[in-house]
Amino acid sequence: MLTMMKHLSVGSFEWTALAAFVLLSVAPVFGQRKSPEGTPPALRFDTNYIASHRHLLCVNLVNTVRDLSMTVTNPGNTAEQLVYRTNNFQNWGFGASYKWLSFELSTRVSFLSPRDERKGATRPFGLRFGVNGRKFWFNSFFQYYQGMYLDNPQNFDSQWFANNRNYPIRPDIGNLTIYATVNYAFNHRRFSQNASLWQVEQQKRSAGTFIVGLSAGLYGIQADSSVVPQRLQGRFASTANVISSGTLYLGINAGYLHTFVIKQRGFIHLGLIPSIGIQGRGYLLSDSTQVNQGEGAATAEFRFSMGYNGRLYYGGLAASSIAFADNNALGGVVGLTHSYVRLFFGRRFRLGFRGSNKRFGQFLLKTPLPHAHAPCPPPHALCPMPLPSAFFPTFAPFCVTRNPPADVTQAS
Repeated sequence: MLTMMKHLSVGSFEWTALAAFVLLSVAPVFGQRKSPEGTPPALRFDTNYIASHRHLLCVNLVNTVRDLSMTVTNPGNTAEQLVYRTNNFQNWGFGASYKWLSFELSTRVSFLSPRDERKGATRPFGLRFGVNGRKFWFNSFFQYYQGMYLDNPQNFDSQWFANNRNYPIRPDIGNLTIYATVNYAFNHRRFSQNASLWQVEQQKRSAGTFIVGLSAGLYGIQADSSVVPQRLQGRFASTANVISSGTLYLGINAGYLHTFVIKQRGFIHLGLIPSIGIQGRGYLLSDSTQVNQGEGAATAEFRFSMGYNGRLYYGGLAASSIAFADNNALGGVVGLTHSYVRLFFGRRFRLGFRGSNKRFGQFLLKTPLPHAHAPCPPPHALCPMPLPSAFFPTFAPFCVTRNPPADVTQAS
C-alpha cells in the first residue's frame, strides 16, 4: 500500500480525504441515536411495511464470488481499452444473525469451485464491515488482489486464441482498495435496508427511499512493469505505460433504492447510488516519470437482489458493483470496478432460552411443598449448607430452616 501511495503528492486535499475516511469509519458508532428506554420497535418503523425478525436466530448457507475488473484506456484513442480481470473462485460458507450481531464466514471448496487454469492464479483477501441502522447506513470494505489476466486479447490479436490456449497472464499486477460510505435514508420508517441485505427484517409492502451521504476511497495498483504489454506499447500513448498508481477520493452521494414486494413473500430490490466528488491521483510510468493530478471524479454503486423472504425460510440472489472511473478527458488511464455476487438460503429459529426458563419455573411452582407441621429433615440431609430463599423459594423450607419448629414434638 505504501508503495502505491508514495507517488501521490501529499497536500491539503489528501489529508482532507484521509481524515474524512477515518471520520466515516467512526461516525456510525456515535451517530446512531438510541431509542428511549421502553420504546417499542413499532414506534420506530411502520409495521404495515416492515416486519422485524431480530428476535430470531437467522442461519444461512452462502455462495459468494468477488471480482475486480481493471480497464487501461489509451489516452490517444479512448476507444482502445485493455481489460484485466481477477481469476476468482466461488466461496462456500455460512452466516448467522441475531439481534444486533451478524457474521458470515466463507472459503474455497476446491471440488465445488475449480479454478480456470487458463487464466492464471489470483490471491484475494478482503474484509467487509457495515452498520445499517434505521436512518443511517454505513458500509465499508478492504479488498486486495494479486494476479490478473488480460480478458480481451482478441481485440488486439484476432488470432490469439487460434494460436494460444491460455489468456495473457500478469501475476505481478496487484490492487488495493479501501472504501467507506455513510448514507441517510429519508423514508426510513417504510423502507428496510436490512430486508434486502441480510433478511433480519422483511419488507411487507413495496417501498423505496432517496438517500444522501458521503463517501471516501483509497485505491491503487502495483506492477513490475508497464500494464500495457510490450508488443502493444507502440499503439498506446506513452502516458499509459503505468507501473503503479494511487488515488484518494472524496465525494457526495445521492441515489434511490426500491424494493418491489411480490405476493407478500417475493421481492426484487434495485438501487443506484452515484457519487460526485474530487480526487487526487498519481501515476508512476515505466520511464520513471511521475504524474500527479487533482480533478473532479465520479463513482457509481449499483445494487440488485431478488428472492423469497418468508416467516421462517428465505433465500435469493444478491449482486452489487461499484465503479471508480478516471476522467479520460483529463488524462485518466486506469479504471476499477469491484463486483460482488451472493447466493444465499436460510432459516430462522426461535431461541428457547426464555421459554425453557419459563417452563422450568412453572415446574418448580407446581412442586408440592412439605406440610407446615411436618417434621423437618435432619440438618445437612438435603443440602450441605443453607441456600438463600430469594433464589430457591421452592426449596426454602428444606434449606433455610435448620431446626424443628417449636410446636413440633420430637420423638426421643
